[in-house]
This record gives sequence, C-alpha cells and structure tokens, in this order.
Amino acid sequence: MRISSAADAAGTNTLKQSRIVIGPNFFGAGNFGDDLMLEGFLNQAPPGAIDVVAFTPHDIESQRRRFPAITWLPDDDAAREAALRNADVWLALGDTPFQLDSGPWMLDHLDRERERCLELNVPMAYLGVGCESDAAAWDPRSSELLASAACVWTRDALSARYLADAAPVTAVETGADLAHLAFEVGISPTLEKGLLGLLIAYEREGLVPARALDDLIDGRPGAPSRWLVQEGRHFPYTERWNYDALSASVQPQTALMPFDYSTDSLDAFLDNFGAPEIVISTRYHGTLVAAWQGSRVAVIARSAKLRGIAEDLDLPWIDAVASADDLQILIQRARLVSHERLGRLRERAVAMCDAFFAWLRLR
Repeated sequence: MRISSAADAAGTNTLKQSRIVIGPNFFGAGNFGDDLMLEGFLNQAPPGAIDVVAFTPHDIESQRRRFPAITWLPDDDAAREAALRNADVWLALGDTPFQLDSGPWMLDHLDRERERCLELNVPMAYLGVGCESDAAAWDPRSSELLASAACVWTRDALSARYLADAAPVTAVETGADLAHLAFEVGISPTLEKGLLGLLIAYEREGLVPARALDDLIDGRPGAPSRWLVQEGRHFPYTERWNYDALSASVQPQTALMPFDYSTDSLDAFLDNFGAPEIVISTRYHGTLVAAWQGSRVAVIARSAKLRGIAEDLDLPWIDAVASADDLQILIQRARLVSHERLGRLRERAVAMCDAFFAWLRLR
C-alpha cells in the first residue's frame, strides 16, 4: 500500500496528549483531495500525541471508516461548543479557508468559529492552508481571522505572499500542502503510456467548453483517454456533470474513472486515478496527485489557487480554454515534476507539521 494511517503506527511518545478540534466542515463532502490532506496530517502526527475531533454535515460514515482514529461528530452548534470546551486548540486544517470565488460561505463559517473560540478562550491555528487572492486575504472577515490566529502555515508560496501583507500581527509561514505527506518520494505506479487524463471541474460556466473537449478527443482517434474524478458529487460543472456534457460519440472514447466516495479507500482512489502519461487538471489536489503518480501535468487555473500549486510544482498553466487548440498546447507543454522537487515540497510539509506540533507541545 502507498498509504498507511498513523493510527496504525507502533511506538510510544512522552508528549502530553492534546485535544485538537478541526473547525472547517468540508470533510466528507465527496472530495478525496480533502482526505489526502487529512491522511498526510495523521501520518506526520507523533503517535499518541493528539486526540482529534472533527465535524461534517456530509458523509460521516465514510469518514469514520477511513479515519477511525478521529472522533467524527455531526456539524451542529451544540456538538461544536461541547468539543471546544475541552479543546487545546481549534485548527483549520488544509484546503483554502481564505476564498471568495465560490462565495463567502467559508469565511462566514470561520468567522462564527472565531467568535465561539474567543468566547471560550480557545487558540486558533491554521496548518497547510490556502488563500486564492488578494481580495480574499484583505476581506474584513479574513483580517479578523488572521488577527485572532496564534499561528499560520500556508500550503504554497503564493498563499503565503497573499496573506503575509494582510496579517501584519500574526506571522505567516510558508509550508506545503498536507497531501504531500501521503506519498513517498520515488514510489509511483507504472506510467500508462499514451493515456491522456482529463480532470475537468470548475465554478464558472464556459471555462472549458464541452465543444473544445469533444474536438480534442475526436482529434485523437484510437488514443486512449481517462476522465478523472476527484469530487464525487454531481452538480453543475463538477467532473461527472462535465462528462455527461460530452457528446454521445465522444463519451465511448473516454473511460470514466471508477469512483465511489462512500466505500473507496484512499489506495483505491489512487489506483483508479492511475498514472496517465499526460494529465490536464483543474483541481489543486488532482494536480498534486498526478505529479506524484509520475504523469506529465499542465493546469487550467479555474481559480487563482491553482496558480499556487502550479508555481510550487513548476507547471504550465492557463486561465481558461477557448478551443481544442488551447488544450493541445497544454498537452504539448505538460511537464514532469522531478523527484527532487517533490522531495523538497514534502520536506517543507514535514517541517511545517513539526513546527506546529512543537508549538502545541509548549502550550
């Protein structure tokens, strides 16, 4: 197996066990990228050092199966307040809490959490988090959150630059995405030569026209393609929605990646993702996974946050696609990420987590 949970690790440690309450509530929503971040965090935690509580309004049973070491609770005010009364720290773990492109819902949620932590005197920390833009960093809610934070580590260098200027009181440290910790340098599946992987999801209509995808696939007769899936839900412009928008003549030429969020393990997800020779991705973690799987990768930056992972991995990117020609250019420019670069990013993620656990130990 490529992935092993820290919950199964043997060993002892002398650290005082700390109660961590994970504040954001996106886990269990059907996105394996989120689960890779959580797996990476658990892999890096000193054995026995933490007791983690998390909340989800989504598929709670899938989370309990994948992460039995975590106490999973329904996302309601009573459960949150009870957990925080016994907490050593409130933690924003991974993803992009500082975002506006998909609406203000996350900042609104975190601002309510800030008020609750202030009332209960619980410190707030941010580990491996993203920021998608200057506008998100300078939003009044973000300013309050940053001012209340005991410590902030980002998941890429671009996020650190966005947040550093907006957080003059709280130090912002550059880390790396927690999902890097779910992989080992030099271990990757056999490359599937000639296979094109397409991971296409977005929020803004028309970012990647279905006609462009049809023309691209039709223009590669006999060449295999895999329609990759990171987000399992079926709503406008996610992966499965966009697959259904392909023409009836093109769909049979494109294998839809098997995906069952409710029951698949993380290893099953990676096996089904595979190692296409080339991957075109609009997903942050899909880009990261493809790089670790040994694919040549190019990015469509559906959000500014995609520029952060493209920059960290030194990958080509464009903002939007107008035609199959744009996709063909991306295929030609797609780049392999070296083991050395992946190793440096993994080391950055390790250092980030070590600094967090050292801070937690001193509390």
